[in-house]
Amino acid sequence: MELDYAVQIGSGVDLHGQDMTKAACRAVKDVISNTCLSGVLTLSKTGELEEMIVNILISIPEPDKLDCSKVLEVIPFGKKEIKVKKGGMVTVRIF
Repeated sequence: MELDYAVQIGSGVDLHGQDMTKAACRAVKDVISNTCLSGVLTLSKTGELEEMIVNILISIPEPDKLDCSKVLEVIPFGKKEIKVKKGGMVTVRIF
């Protein structure tokens, strides 16, 4: 049975290039830097971080422009899964 032990929201933008992958990677890094998983290894049968299931939901304006493999590389450990849906915001370029 899978249980959620941490739910976090991150924010990432690429104002100059409007790069969906860069913005998504920044959002995932934002989540990682703001999440404390104190005691999470006590929930594991083996005490291995690779057992952790990491589900990522990315909401971006142009899902077809996202390189999911690059976003998953940002996660340092665990069994990683990513889902992408249309959403988010595109701004007027600043340059």
